Amino acid sequence: MKRIRFTLYSLVIGLTTLQAQVVLNSSMAPQPGSLLHFQAFDEPTAFSFEKSGQNLLWDFRGYPSHATDTVEYTDPANTPYPNAYPTANLAVTMTDGIGYIENNDAQELLLGVVGDPGNGVQPMPFYPAMPLFDFPYTYGSQMNTTSQVRVKMDGASFGMPGTDSVKYHMTLTTIREVTGWGTLVLPDATYEGALLESSKTIQVDSAWMKVVFLGWIPAPGYPQTTHDSSYRWLTGEMLHPFAEVNYDENGLQDGVTFFKGLNVGAANHEASPPDLTVFPNPATSQLTVLTPSAWQWTTVRISSMDGVSRDYHVIKETDSAVKIDIQNLPAGCYVVQLLGEGHRSGQRRLIKL
Repeated sequence: MKRIRFTLYSLVIGLTTLQAQVVLNSSMAPQPGSLLHFQAFDEPTAFSFEKSGQNLLWDFRGYPSHATDTVEYTDPANTPYPNAYPTANLAVTMTDGIGYIENNDAQELLLGVVGDPGNGVQPMPFYPAMPLFDFPYTYGSQMNTTSQVRVKMDGASFGMPGTDSVKYHMTLTTIREVTGWGTLVLPDATYEGALLESSKTIQVDSAWMKVVFLGWIPAPGYPQTTHDSSYRWLTGEMLHPFAEVNYDENGLQDGVTFFKGLNVGAANHEASPPDLTVFPNPATSQLTVLTPSAWQWTTVRISSMDGVSRDYHVIKETDSAVKIDIQNLPAGCYVVQLLGEGHRSGQRRLIKL
């Protein structure tokens, strides 16, 4: 079965004065259409930093790095499952799925996600909704939360073909605290008053299988418990971490990423007429692209977020839909682009699970 992993989405507000820590409120959520680019250190263990205190200095310059994740914020109405989370007013698309967020004056809540637990892409609400932040949130603030995802699937999807049904619960507990503030220096910019947040996550995976005459009994090998931890830097520029250091279950530093750039509105560029349809999205094995009938379309191209072409299909005049096998495409974020006569084009973001 595919493990379910989620990332918390951190939100921050602008600086009030120099040499003062930022304070989080609900007003600075990224605008729909914001596309965030990140870099990762080639050798994450080479980076060391102060983990607590005031007026600290964190310098990310001088470390070899490469392009990594791209994160998109969007209007939930433009996602495949808006009706599953009717109170969401923001959605975030990452390599492992879509998160649905409710932002209000008092709190930021993660209502749930859309992903593939092993038996197909589906909405997976949190019970209860997971608080990301209680506002205001600043130096010294703490958050302790526990939420659960519940999924029911057939035994074959879970890897137990002889079992009729399986219930899977993932319980996620997070313990977070802002332990420091100071100056964050990235290769392209310097941010005064940045916050440093420590985060510890405990994930407990539980499963039960339905057996004839016995009913629901614990599945072999469950429950399973994993521990993850990280540090995140929050600046006054945008409501998203600008740098992050992750640790594995043994406490070893195994990932360092930092903010590289922002495109606003790029994710909303669409074909004219605006009826370009790509489904399912997220997708696992096959993708269907419906071609608008107003013009003659010639090509479907799938590219990675760095612009490298990964797949290319010629459209016949009689085609109203193009089916594309994407089983061999690595999981991640892609751009599906439709090209036509007269330099017309349209594109949609695609999540490959």
